[in-house]
Amino acid sequence: MTIATQPFLHGAYTQRCQALSSRLMSWLPMERIKTVVDLACGTGLVGKAFEAAGCQVTYVDGREENLAPLEAEGRKVYQLNVHSSAPLPRADLILCLGLLYHSEEPQRILNYCAEIAPIIALESLCLDLSGVWCLLMMEDTTRIDQAVDGGACRPSLGWLYRALGKAGYSNIQDFSNSMPQIEPTEGSSGYLYNWRGQQTGDSYQNGYALRKLLVGQRKEAF
Repeated sequence: MTIATQPFLHGAYTQRCQALSSRLMSWLPMERIKTVVDLACGTGLVGKAFEAAGCQVTYVDGREENLAPLEAEGRKVYQLNVHSSAPLPRADLILCLGLLYHSEEPQRILNYCAEIAPIIALESLCLDLSGVWCLLMMEDTTRIDQAVDGGACRPSLGWLYRALGKAGYSNIQDFSNSMPQIEPTEGSSGYLYNWRGQQTGDSYQNGYALRKLLVGQRKEAF
């Protein structure tokens, strides 16, 4: 097992998960969040943080190798392709962190999320363009942190707002500027949330992945 073959071992990935966990739990109405679905959970680090805070967490991923360690620990897991629209338990919150850009049907995923939970925490790699854009592409299916079927996309921030609204999340807040800058580590780019658009049409800038963190709430959540 090496960093080259196990991308979830990157120090930058662990720091990102820790930052997402602490920030989200400080912003979200935790007194109303008892159940959580961690969609495309990977190693489940963020879900585990919510679990430690007293939430019941369901871990969902398309890859058995990601779920096996969590299942061995006695956690509730589901293996499914998010495009299948298979039924999942209803929850107070759904985590959609680092997932959306690994799909060529991102709107379908957000609609699916809206059926599961009235509150969504959405983190995504973004396209550096103003306006509503979503670039479709393909990625390497042999990597365990990439799309199972190879489909991928790069949405702009404007597209994310529009897509969340179409899914029924009418109250949307952008918490990106409160996220720390996470430096690159061996084999991994860094993570940049508080970035200014330069209209490059790219999703990376000087070794950093350009990300945004949004929280959306349906009317029944507030």
